[in-house]
Amino acid sequence: MDGYILEITEEKASVKEDFFSGVVDELSLPACICPNCQSLMFPVINVRYDSVSMGSLVDKKVSHGNYITFDVCPCCPHSLRNYCVTFDADKKNVIGGYMDHRGIASKMDTPYESRVLKINKISGALWNDDAFVDKYQRRNLFDGVCHQLGGVKLKSERYPIDSCMCCGNDNLSFVAMIDNDDLNVPLYESGEPRALTIGDQSSLNVFACNKCYALNYCITE
Repeated sequence: MDGYILEITEEKASVKEDFFSGVVDELSLPACICPNCQSLMFPVINVRYDSVSMGSLVDKKVSHGNYITFDVCPCCPHSLRNYCVTFDADKKNVIGGYMDHRGIASKMDTPYESRVLKINKISGALWNDDAFVDKYQRRNLFDGVCHQLGGVKLKSERYPIDSCMCCGNDNLSFVAMIDNDDLNVPLYESGEPRALTIGDQSSLNVFACNKCYALNYCITE
């Protein structure tokens, strides 16, 4: 199965982009609210819904302003648990995730404003190539942080799920991996380093429900 690696670039995003990270002021995309600290969650990946083939995700039921967004709270990195994002007509809701009642771990407006994501298509055969997988997991293919759309799941979940956290449906599809930032790419605003921390240098596997279209986020080992 083909997939895509999304490489963060130095360029700030605009309304013309098919793939970007962060927020573009000219686009009105509904935000998620973190259930643990009530902060705005960060749209770490934004994908124009008809720009790539993503199975059940290519459906306007999960897109707003023609974008599918993947959201993480930037303020609760060490409170992270599996969570689920559901989609209503004009908003997104979060189920689970940060409900340990520890509040904000580190107050942050956003990790960074916005960045263009460069898309690199990966053929299906490469996901099963040991040399490729080793270089990918060691971040030796590209500079700095990379996210993933489609392809093959390469990391196992700390708390595996076998059904949708929203509706209980057991027909889930792997659709994305959100990587942990490490400040090795130019993600600087106003001269200060910013990063999106996920657990203890971990990542998130994202699974789409093929019934209710909810996105299920699972922290990896």
